[in-house]
Parts: sequence; C-alpha cells; structure tokens
Amino acid sequence: MKRLFGIVSLLTLALVISLPLSAGAAGKGKTAPEPAPAVQPAPEPAPAPEPAPVVQPAPAPEPPKGSGVMVGIGDMKISAILQAYFTLAQTQVGDDTVGYDTELNNSFNMSRARIFLMGSILPDKVKYVFQGDAVQGGSGTVVPWLLDARLIFVNALPQTEIQVGRFLPNFTYYQPQLVSKLDFVSYPLLTSKYAMWRQVGIQSTTKLGISSLNVGIYNSVSQNCQNTWKDADNWKDFLVRLNVKPNDKIETAVYATIGRTGVTGTSDYLTGFRAGAFLRATVSNLTALAEILYAMDENDPDNINGIAVYGQAGYKVVPKVEPMVRVEYYEPNLDGDNDEIIRLTGGVNYYIIGTNAMLSLNAVEDLKDPENLFTLYTQAQVAF
Repeated sequence: MKRLFGIVSLLTLALVISLPLSAGAAGKGKTAPEPAPAVQPAPEPAPAPEPAPVVQPAPAPEPPKGSGVMVGIGDMKISAILQAYFTLAQTQVGDDTVGYDTELNNSFNMSRARIFLMGSILPDKVKYVFQGDAVQGGSGTVVPWLLDARLIFVNALPQTEIQVGRFLPNFTYYQPQLVSKLDFVSYPLLTSKYAMWRQVGIQSTTKLGISSLNVGIYNSVSQNCQNTWKDADNWKDFLVRLNVKPNDKIETAVYATIGRTGVTGTSDYLTGFRAGAFLRATVSNLTALAEILYAMDENDPDNINGIAVYGQAGYKVVPKVEPMVRVEYYEPNLDGDNDEIIRLTGGVNYYIIGTNAMLSLNAVEDLKDPENLFTLYTQAQVAF
C-alpha cells in the first residue's frame, strides 16, 4: 500500500513538473498571428498643372493730353479761327456842283477762315507752324492761300530759339499777336500802315530774364517783297526789338527796322527807317495800351516823315462784357499839308468762352474824312 502510494505520488509530481514544460514547448512551436495590415486611404489625385499665362502685349502708351493729331513722327495740333462780320456804313456822296447826299451801305463778309498746323519733330528741338486762309487769296482772289510756313529751332543757342521761313516779324504790338487776340475788329492805323507784314527770313528770340531780344533779317518790306515767297532783289531789312514783361499785367517794348522800304528801282540800300514803342498795362478790370511809331523814307522824293500813334482802353464791367474805346492819329507826311487821319472807335466785346467764342460790336468814325461818316461792324468769332 505504501509502495502504491509512493508510486502515485511520484507520477503526480512528474505530471506537475511536465505540464509547464509541455506548455512552454507548445508555445515555442506556435507563431503569434500578425496583425491585420492597416487600410491606407487612396492617394489624392495630383492637381492638374495650371496653364501657362498668356503673355499680353504691352498696351500702346497713351498720347499726352493735348497732343492733338497723331503723326508719323513728332506731334501735331490743329487750330482754327473763323471771323465773320456785318458792316453798315454811312458815306457822303456828291460834289459842290450837284450837292451832297448820304448813302447807307451794308454787307456780310468773312474776315478770316484760317487753319493752323503746328507741332514738333523733336521735343524741345525742332517745331513747325503752317497757317492757311481760305478767305484772303493774296491778290483779292478767294482761293486757299498758305500764309505761314516756318521752322523753329529751340535752344539752338543758349536761351535762344530761331525761326526760319515765312512769318510775321515781331514788329508793333499787334504784329506778332494772333488775330483771335485782337481787341477790336480791325488793326489800328499804326499797324495797317506801317507793319512789315509777312516776310521770308530768319529771326531769333533770346530770353533775358524778364525781357527778350528779337533780331531778324528779312527780304524787305518794299512793294515787291511784302507777303511774297521769293526775294525780288538783293536788298534786306534788319529788325531789332527789346521786349520787357515782368508779369502778365504789364508789357512794354521798343523796336526798330531799317532797310529798303520804297519803290523798286532805286540804288540806295538803307532807304527806310521805322522805330516805335508801346506800353500795355492791366490794373484790376482796366486794360490800357498806347503805342507810337515814327517812319522815315529817304527813298521818297519828298523825304516823307510819317508818324502814327494811338491809345485805347477796355474795362470789364463783368467777366464776359468789356466796353472799349480807341483814339488814333496817323500823319503820312509831316509837311503840314493837312492830310492826317483822326479816328475814333468805340465798341464792346462779349466773351462767350473767352476769345474762343466771342461777339464784337465796333462803331468807327473818321473825324477828318468828309466821305466816311460812320461805320458799324458786328463780328462773330470762333477759335480753337
């Protein structure tokens, strides 16, 4: 019995020892299961490449404001002036034999229908001006007529510009002014009788602070050379003018020309001399202008010495309305033969848009002319 109990005890102990060993062996023989692979999200599709930007051509540069018409080279502006007027004139007709009577005449007329082409070839270097008039044809004919054709060389010399071609020399106050800037319908007698009018030549303008100096050489102001395109002879006119303008309110100048001013066929070179001066001033709404000119023509058999002078004033009662008055005296020969002209002009300017659109009414009376008693001008003007 003891032996049986001992054998059972030994078997039980062996079983107890062998169970862990068997379990360990069994564990070593099996591989632990691998974890299930993680589900990866589907990759996002690659973004489509953006199309290459279309290269736009650079925009054409805008022309500067006020440059006017586009041309092949440089720039060009177009300007124009139209002046139309109605005349009502009272004249005296008859003689001592049949007696005297008055006659009233009226007419519509075009003073000017001009167009300007102006611009530059090289900025601040070379400019040009063309001016044509469809009304005044030179010989009284109504055909398109070229008035001015000139080149202007800017800064050709220090502070100096030089113009070459056909143009109005800077002689008298109104001679270089645009006709749109005339204070009255017509020029004063001083200008209409003694101006050089259009010449072919060369003229320089040099700035000297508040002043400027003009020096010019032209064909001549003789009967064969005014308002022409060619030179009729070898004579020349020489001009000098000193202009002083401290500001927009005051301007004064002295000027002189010497050359050949008489009839073709003389052998003398310096046969004519003309000199003058003017002063224009503005005080508040009042603008006044006075000018005097002396002329000596040695070419004339009587050695004529002439003089012309005028004074005028205008007062703007309101910005658009300016009454004006002008008194002038012209004596072609200071020999006491009583052939002078004394003229009185009164009128009013109505500025619709400055001088660009205006109406003028002028009444003119020649105080010493028994035939021209009274003339009334009504003028409409447009300039751009």
